[in-house]
Amino acid sequence: MSRLAPWLCFCALVASLSPTTASAKTRLRHLRHIVLDPGHGGENPGTSSSDGVHEKTLTLPIALELERLLLRHTDAKVTLTRREDTGLGLRDRARVGNEAGGDLFLSIHLNASPKPEAHGLEVYFLSPEATTEEVRRLVAREEGAHPATTGTPVNHPAGAPGTQTPPSGLDRILAEASRVGAHRDAELVAGVILDTLHTELRAPRRGVFQAPFGVLKEANMPAVVVEVGFLSHAIEGKKLLTAAYQKKVAKGLYRALLALDKKLVRR
Repeated sequence: MSRLAPWLCFCALVASLSPTTASAKTRLRHLRHIVLDPGHGGENPGTSSSDGVHEKTLTLPIALELERLLLRHTDAKVTLTRREDTGLGLRDRARVGNEAGGDLFLSIHLNASPKPEAHGLEVYFLSPEATTEEVRRLVAREEGAHPATTGTPVNHPAGAPGTQTPPSGLDRILAEASRVGAHRDAELVAGVILDTLHTELRAPRRGVFQAPFGVLKEANMPAVVVEVGFLSHAIEGKKLLTAAYQKKVAKGLYRALLALDKKLVRR
């Protein structure tokens, strides 16, 4: 036994230092369940780079890497609205999050502009009207190819397959109250994400904006659209095509969520 004692002590030490142990994971107190929405998919490719790479093929690896970081380093649950190149209606994306019981809905997108100098970060939360004409054009571009519903149907727990039981008057009032509170928090969410991404990516902070994105309208949780860069920009666009920069974006979003969780707890 005396010969085995040092070896047993060494094994115990290694086990205690393992990053996969529950004690090594960051405990998120507010963002217990995060819904990630890789923008576009299926027949809706989104915007494209100068050499024809579609937005839909870039948002998915960013979301998958962000999911990996969250599951490895925190105790949060994560739901993705899609895991492959499939289409999904705009409002169905939020409904996926609602049915999962998410605490935050994060829709990931890439931007484009007719102005070749445009680059940097933008974050949007819901409002009935767009704040500027440029924002109106962005909403039209992002949603122009979306039918009302597409792709994989959302699972409905009550009623016949593909249907929902009509909500009662009280249910509608409670749902609306939940959405109002969620959208009020979304402005804080947007600001923290923008500031953290700006620091992590050293990309210009173009601002937080309000816009009537359909993907945000039915979310019962704080919900934002994050435009992580411009595919139309000569330099930023090329960076966004690389796996290394996509992982950097995901890491920036991961750190933004950690910062946000702390801020929400202190409120």
